[in-house]
Amino acid sequence: MPNSPPDSAPNREQVLERAVDIANAVMVGLRPDHTIFEWNPAAAALYGVPREVALGLDYVERFIAPEQRVGVAADIRKVLGGTPTLGYQDDSIVRDGSRRTLIWNVDRVLAADGTPWGIVAIGHDVTDRLREQALFRLVFDHSADGLVVADETGVIDANPAALALLGIADRAQVLGRRAAEFSPPLQPDGEPSLAKAHR
Repeated sequence: MPNSPPDSAPNREQVLERAVDIANAVMVGLRPDHTIFEWNPAAAALYGVPREVALGLDYVERFIAPEQRVGVAADIRKVLGGTPTLGYQDDSIVRDGSRRTLIWNVDRVLAADGTPWGIVAIGHDVTDRLREQALFRLVFDHSADGLVVADETGVIDANPAALALLGIADRAQVLGRRAAEFSPPLQPDGEPSLAKAHR
């Protein structure tokens, strides 16, 4: 066969095992009772728990924030029932007791007879990104300067100072509109505002 790999080529399981080991994402495998059967190096690094210690632990009880355990367990049941999860956000408790926020994609693993055997979850730590977004929002909303964020579709955000300058009470009144609509007909250099906006 022309597409057959050479005899020395790794099998699919070896390739997948290597991919799990080098992935720059947390990969966790859980049985229906939430015990861990897979724990990649990224998971070990994030949680501060080596693979040999993590295997067999109850992931939900050991690593999920207490107030989120019921929701996580419900999502696992949903996935085991055949509905994958994309973009699930939860807080994990890591070794030092701090919280890390992760976004997960989760799907089930079936046994040879087709029954649900467990789930595999791939997570990305978004803690730092969320903090940066919160800081931006704080600075943006409390700036004394009028700030407007726009792209090719129009205004996507405006802070309270900008709304006050424009004499607009509700942010929804500016969203989607072109920023040039709020400019005077002419710019200080005499060029029409709409012409300048289209360059």
